[in-house]
Amino acid sequence: MKGTAIMKRLTLFLVIPIIAIALIALIFFLATGKEKKLPTRPSTESLSAATQPLEAQTQESTQEPTQEPARLPTASLTEEAPSPSESENEGKSESEPSDTSLPTSPVTQPKITYTVSLIDASGAPIQKKMTVSLLQNGMTVAEEKSENGVAVFLLAPDTYTVFVDTEKDPHFFFDASTPVILGEHASTAAITLYTRPTQELQTIIAYSVKHGDFRNFQAQAVTEGSIRTEVEAAERTYFLFTPAKSGRYRITLDSDYAHLLGYFGDAAYPLEHNIAEDLADNSFTLNVKESNLGMTYLLGITSSERSAHQVSLTVKRIGDPLLDIEDVPFVEISAEKRPSTAFHAEISGTESLTDIDVTDENLTVVLNEEDGLYHLGTANGPLIYLRIKSASPYLDALQSVAERTGMKCYFYDESGRLMRKEQYNQLFLDYAEIADPAFGLVPLTEELARAVQNVGIGMEWWRLGSPNYLFGTAAVSPDNAWLFAACILDSQKGQLKN
Repeated sequence: MKGTAIMKRLTLFLVIPIIAIALIALIFFLATGKEKKLPTRPSTESLSAATQPLEAQTQESTQEPTQEPARLPTASLTEEAPSPSESENEGKSESEPSDTSLPTSPVTQPKITYTVSLIDASGAPIQKKMTVSLLQNGMTVAEEKSENGVAVFLLAPDTYTVFVDTEKDPHFFFDASTPVILGEHASTAAITLYTRPTQELQTIIAYSVKHGDFRNFQAQAVTEGSIRTEVEAAERTYFLFTPAKSGRYRITLDSDYAHLLGYFGDAAYPLEHNIAEDLADNSFTLNVKESNLGMTYLLGITSSERSAHQVSLTVKRIGDPLLDIEDVPFVEISAEKRPSTAFHAEISGTESLTDIDVTDENLTVVLNEEDGLYHLGTANGPLIYLRIKSASPYLDALQSVAERTGMKCYFYDESGRLMRKEQYNQLFLDYAEIADPAFGLVPLTEELARAVQNVGIGMEWWRLGSPNYLFGTAAVSPDNAWLFAACILDSQKGQLKN
């Protein structure tokens, strides 16, 4: 009996503190306002874990390790264990929704810049403001006015068809037969606006490939720019081009089914066959000189298609005309820096002359910057004179040559294009007026030397193999050849330094 009483007191001693702790925890939980529900029943595993320290304390206090430990009463714990979601939401306020209840924000799709450039046939921007639209399924989704030939759109990534409104424009024409598409891989587009075709047609007589003879055709006039027009099937289509300015014009056809035949002469006198010299890849060049202005060129296109179809024809000026030698006028060169006749006194004191040996490989002449004259050997060597009214060992007097033939020179650029023509007859006649009366000499000035050099090149006086070559079988360097009519006074030989 005594042992039983001790066990009861020991049990009460252990259970009462545990119940007190549980009540305190319950009060604290309710006070926080985080959860209004009563605590749920703990699982068997968690209850056993919670009582293990108490069992250990009981064993230590009783020193009876073999005695079964006392257990917590469970009759009053009637709620189910919490679910994982409820456990995760413990400690949260009711006003704060859980992560799973947050609304999902819509994803904003980034926009792309689409650029449309409007150009003419030469590639230059269309300065006029044009209305550019982007379409989807035939409906306009965006519209902008071009600035300096450019329209910019900021839209969501998608596929758009470009349209340029030129319906009421008197000059430009947009060809919508070939769609221009912007999309993910093509955010820019360059569109050529064609020159609106004239409605005026001119009746001409030209050759028909369909019938094999000359017949009447209705020819359309074209100007600089690009036109989009229709060509007849299996027949030539003719166009009339009357340039307003001289120059080189490139004529180009853009078509997979038609061929540019070139041009057939003047529209007033059409030829059967093409006379374009550089026709290739549906393109050729017209060289229009000043003398050709007013002429109407007849351009021709042929098609093997069974039905009429659209083509693009472009006329573009690409530069000044190429001129033949006879097309370029001569520039007459006259003397500007003739010396005074004071040298006459010097020449009158000598009895003989020595001609410059142009075959001498060591020949040296120097322009004296102070007196503006050429000297032999050094700047202070003997003064060099030119036989202007007397014959040299290789040619008649230069005055005589100037009086009976043209003394000319032609100048070309690096590509071989003729730039100008100069004629020096007047310059030599001007110098002949101041020649000394005894030998017909004049001092060799810088402008006179330049004239002799240019005329010699133009007349081919020192080009080996030329019929005008002056030196027979002797090979003379061009650096010396221009002195063929030069000499010095024997009285001045003492000025030469060995």
